[in-house]
Amino acid sequence: MPKLRLPIPTDTLGEDVVARTMFSKAYRLSDGKRRLLCKPSAVHYRDASGVFQDMDLEGMGANLRLDTAPYILQVTRNRIGMTYTSRATGEVLTCELEAVGGVPVGQLPLVVSPQRVGQDVRWDALPGLIIALRCQPSGVSWIKRLADATVPRSFTWLVTRPTPLRGVLAMSGLRGRENLSRVDIPGRRRGFSLDLTKTEQVVSDDGTTVTLRVTETWTGRVRVRGALVDDPIFPVEFDPSFQETLATNNDDGMEPYPPSAYWNDYADVWTAGRYGAAQWHGGVRFTVGDGSGPNSGDTIDSATLTFDVTVEQGTPLLDIYGDDVDDAPAWSGLSNPSTMTKTTAKVDFDPVGTGSKVATITTIVAEIVARPGWVQGQEMRFGLFNTQASGTNYISVDAINDAAGAETLLDITYTAAGAAGAVAYAPNRNIQINYGGTFAG
Repeated sequence: MPKLRLPIPTDTLGEDVVARTMFSKAYRLSDGKRRLLCKPSAVHYRDASGVFQDMDLEGMGANLRLDTAPYILQVTRNRIGMTYTSRATGEVLTCELEAVGGVPVGQLPLVVSPQRVGQDVRWDALPGLIIALRCQPSGVSWIKRLADATVPRSFTWLVTRPTPLRGVLAMSGLRGRENLSRVDIPGRRRGFSLDLTKTEQVVSDDGTTVTLRVTETWTGRVRVRGALVDDPIFPVEFDPSFQETLATNNDDGMEPYPPSAYWNDYADVWTAGRYGAAQWHGGVRFTVGDGSGPNSGDTIDSATLTFDVTVEQGTPLLDIYGDDVDDAPAWSGLSNPSTMTKTTAKVDFDPVGTGSKVATITTIVAEIVARPGWVQGQEMRFGLFNTQASGTNYISVDAINDAAGAETLLDITYTAAGAAGAVAYAPNRNIQINYGGTFAG
């Protein structure tokens, strides 16, 4: 069975396949209600005929080829490299590791034996160095994990891509972080950013295809609250990405508070709560259907957010609000949780322990959908706000960048205004029905 990015409800007539969107699935219930499941990241991809199909980012076979994604990925067997083909644009890009620490790979005792581990293809390349190619809904990332200070800190890649690029960002978004283990280290939170540089040299360019030599270097310093320090806590990771423009990775993240015109969306987890004197507000944003979600005037029967809590420290006490607007903008440094127009409705969210934690947000979603300007297919976003006055009390939540399918889930059950009642029953199969309640196929 493919590992789908959304749970399959058991209390429905089946999926309304024609109502699929990039980010959601729609279901009909026997009592005439409708149910919508949304993720902030893509859950479907378009096949060659333009039809939405279930995404399976772990669908590689023995040949290390991935076809069930918005792109086609072929991992190179005898080198550390890959070929990436965009379904949306047809662009083909290749990337191959050329040197580590300035030494050509042919002169290094590299272990070139790729193994698939979940959504990663992993090479235990050198002692203390793991290189992984991570499959994400919106592209792939090369992850370099350095165990200690003895591992070389620069990597050189040969990248061949079309000229110009139309929809794929090649070797972009270079970022690095120290101490990515999910264990809190006294005196330093994990995930402080590294001081990184990237250089590019054109090897060839015939006007159609360009080959670049890209070198990325970590200088060994860590950026802590705007200042650079020279004592990184290992392990460290950094990863430039091949990313499609079809989906963004900034739809979940966190804001340091008081506001600092800063939005952090690059971590594998995001945090909400208090850590000593510092506070963090979390945020998550969804496209709520597109031809299948609730419209203004519909009745919201229930709505929940399900978070995968990976870390709990102290006694986190949080409030969840919605953004009381018709179409919530993307998160950014100037548009973050503290700048939201908060809904009147709020819910307490005080999770205990780690794992899957559910917040019931029916009143919040109902308030947004009741807005006269709300229509299906618009964006809805929610902020998680610290309420503790002191101490270390926070949660960390799986983010889009972790790409394991455990990012936050929005689940809405609603009754359409003027609904005619129960629909025809189609047990144990997906159904394609129009909104008049009859079969369309």
